Amino acid sequence: MAAIINLVLIISSALSLFLWKLIYFTKVPSNDGVVGYFWAIIYGFVLLMGLLTLSGTLLSFAGKLSWIHIGTGKRFIFLIFYLFVAIGGAAIGALFKEEPSIHKFITFTGGIFSFLIILLVLLSFFVSNNEFGKALNFNKISEQSLKSAVYLGGICWLILIGSSIISRVQNDMNVAAAATDADIKNNERMVSEIAQIDVTQDMLRLMVFADEYKTAAVKESAVAKIKSHPDWQGELVKLLYSQSGFQVFDFLASNPVDSVQLFPHAVNASLLSLASYIKDQINNAYQDHHLYAGQFCWEIERAVKTADRFKNMGTDFRFAMGKIKEALETKGQVNHGSFECKRHVEKWLQQQK
Repeated sequence: MAAIINLVLIISSALSLFLWKLIYFTKVPSNDGVVGYFWAIIYGFVLLMGLLTLSGTLLSFAGKLSWIHIGTGKRFIFLIFYLFVAIGGAAIGALFKEEPSIHKFITFTGGIFSFLIILLVLLSFFVSNNEFGKALNFNKISEQSLKSAVYLGGICWLILIGSSIISRVQNDMNVAAAATDADIKNNERMVSEIAQIDVTQDMLRLMVFADEYKTAAVKESAVAKIKSHPDWQGELVKLLYSQSGFQVFDFLASNPVDSVQLFPHAVNASLLSLASYIKDQINNAYQDHHLYAGQFCWEIERAVKTADRFKNMGTDFRFAMGKIKEALETKGQVNHGSFECKRHVEKWLQQQK
């Protein structure tokens, strides 16, 4: 048994020499060659793990690792855990060498640890298998060598986990910074666009900017521009009666008006226009991707909010909302499932009973 274990350890040592040469004395190839280089290291460590697991298993069942003071079966489990931490840590330390996102001191330390871990595991197994001079307490050397390898491997694992967390945090911060920068530029673009719109000729374009989900700067700019029209409320009423009047709901759902009595009848007309718009969109769709479950949610949400603002003012919106519900149930050329916004219309109608 001892001879077989020594043979496996000699093969492990030869493989270790090959890995050390690959890691410390071989220049990393450029271009596509770098992939093969790192896979060679990974496969080498997997094979080394297998060989050391085999030798450790033989040592365990031969009763050679007596310093692990538990039964043979459990000793084997502990040994596998030790080797996983140690050799896995050695592989991580070796792969640190070419990682640009990690500080050079850590990559250098990881490389040293990788070398020491393999050396300590081999020393532990050689000493344990051959039981050199018990009077010199070599059994203690076997124990301390393997434990030291495990400690060093654990440090490599902790460095990997720590660097991964730091990298993730940095990436999240970069994404957030990029998103914030993009949002600022987008808001500046919208404010600039609002400033260029002629409120007397193209007020409808301002509606989407006056929605409550826009930033305060954008919304306030749009509302101020709308109200700069000499008869802004009369213009809103006129737009509500137009074919695309339901776009005015973007404004009415989020902003108060001075003369509420001007709006209920016009809102009702615009709700009917929205029903016609939805029906036309469904009938004109001829490909599956033209219709989707979340479609019309924007329009319906604002229509419902607007109806709530102007209900109980002498105009009954139930007929118009019923027409919207019917429109959402239209069967066109494309088979589609139920639209998510339909339940909002049904809930509103139920509340009016």
